[in-house]
Amino acid sequence: MDKEKLIKKWLINELTEDEQSSFDAMEDAPLLKEITQEAKRFGGAQIAPSFDSIESRLIQKTEQKTNWLSLVSKIAAIFIIGLGLFYFLNSDSTMTMATQLAENKNVTLPDNSKVALNEASSLSYNPKKWEDNRALTLSGEAFFEVEKGQRFEVETPYGTVSVLGTEFNVTA
Repeated sequence: MDKEKLIKKWLINELTEDEQSSFDAMEDAPLLKEITQEAKRFGGAQIAPSFDSIESRLIQKTEQKTNWLSLVSKIAAIFIIGLGLFYFLNSDSTMTMATQLAENKNVTLPDNSKVALNEASSLSYNPKKWEDNRALTLSGEAFFEVEKGQRFEVETPYGTVSVLGTEFNVTA
């Protein structure tokens, strides 16, 4: 007979004579008997709960853990989707630099082109799309030192300046 079943039957006093002799022959039998005697000495009405009740408690705890893990995985999925949406919604965000009266500012663009922005001017571009589309919008005056490469466009209210790599000044 299986050791676990034998111990279960022993705990609820349902052993036959053959099963009792098999239980007494077990290596753990003296320890189990001592545990039950000590439990009785401390006034324990029931030595131990049945294995079925322990098993049902373990199943409940496993289900609770599963529910908890399910909740955490759902929260993680929502967080990842939120980050993805944030990234894609902000992919069209523009970087804007502006100067006040009597202020000049030097700006280095993502392709290492340099812009000297004069007073009361503003410059805006999309840094995420810069490699594909080197285009910016200018209001005011700026001097450009453009790195060679793809087409470089400066959009102003009066038109668009398009170059490949040179130095030039734009007043808009």
